[in-house]
Order: sequence, then structure tokens, then C-alpha cells
Amino acid sequence: MSEAITWQAVQSVAARLPLITIANGFRTNAGNSVLVEQLQADPGRGAVERLSVYLDRVSRSADTLDGGTEWTVQIVVEADVPSTRRDAQQRAHAVMADVFSLFPAGGIALPIPAGVVEIEAQTADFLTRVDGANASVAQIRLQAIVRLL
Repeated sequence: MSEAITWQAVQSVAARLPLITIANGFRTNAGNSVLVEQLQADPGRGAVERLSVYLDRVSRSADTLDGGTEWTVQIVVEADVPSTRRDAQQRAHAVMADVFSLFPAGGIALPIPAGVVEIEAQTADFLTRVDGANASVAQIRLQAIVRLL
């Protein structure tokens, strides 16, 4: 049996994020560090931006005319910029802009084993950094419409 469609959608996002590099015309090199788990503290990693991809929510949409099924999947890309950088908040904004550029309005279609997923970035939240927090964090929410074949 194949992987769950929700996991396939998360994997399709994670597979695309490494494109975010300065060499590819983006503002940051955040694509050099991509995880598919929620972030954990890692004080020894220095001033490197990191992206984490995880599922936020899923709902079954409608049956399609061709007999397939659609699912609406909310995926979070969490951009973590260590506060050891003097420009941590500015870098978090740059990473957010890069993710929005990678998943533009109107969406992009990516193939997955179970069908196709159309993904677009929709909203972003910047988490309040309490005193002593070790990072500036932006959570970018993507909406993915998964169409099963």
C-alpha cells in the first residue's frame, strides 16, 4: 500500500523547498536545510535558516466528476531564523517572501503517486519571540488540493 495522501502532499512540498537558494534567484539559502518534522531546538547549528514542513489540517472536499476524490490539505512551512543573527527578523521576512514566490497565487501542480496536488501559499504568521527565545519564526500556510486518480 502506498503512503497516505497527506504524507505525499507534505513530501511534495519538502521536495520543492531546496530550490530556495540565492543561486536560483531567491533572497535566501533557506532551502539548504529542510526538515519534515516540527522544529526542535538545536543551539549548535549557528546562524543558519531552517525550514520545517508539517501538516496542519486536512478535510475531504467533494467527489470529482471523474469519480476521483479531492482533499484540502493545509501544510505549514515553518521558517526558523536563529536570534544569534542581528537581522533575524528581517531574514524571516525574506524567507517568507521566498516561500510565497515558490508557491505563487493560483497554485502550481505537482505530481504525487496517488494523483496530483495543486499548492499555493496563502497566509503567514510571525510568532511572538518571548525574551530568551532562540529564533525568529514565520509560519507560512499553504493550501493544497489533492486530486486522487
